[in-house]
Amino acid sequence: MIKYQLACCQGHAFEAWFRSAHTFEVLAAMHDIECPFCGSLNIDKLALAPKTRQLTLADVSDADTRNQLLQSTEVDANEYEVEEVLRKFRAEVEARSERIGLKTASDVSEDDVALVPRSQLPDETD
Repeated sequence: MIKYQLACCQGHAFEAWFRSAHTFEVLAAMHDIECPFCGSLNIDKLALAPKTRQLTLADVSDADTRNQLLQSTEVDANEYEVEEVLRKFRAEVEARSERIGLKTASDVSEDDVALVPRSQLPDETD
């Protein structure tokens, strides 16, 4: 499946999904794509910029560079705080978890799973 940004001759912009680029070309040539706003069959594909990965504060390890990035762009300082919280959360989860490799649920035996009644689980509400 492929998603295209389209526009009709009246200037209405919309997006549509197609099975392939070839499917779009065939349907467009047959004027078999309809504008959902006005019903026009004169449809063109809009040019799109390629998707790029946005640099985030998590990508920057050097403190000076991170501070320069914060000062030189309109990066919200809260974004950094959220990323820090998520990084700490992930580290905590990984520290408390055991890697089981490529095992799937069907590969795990009863010996691998400790069935503990909920009443015996520690209270971690603090």
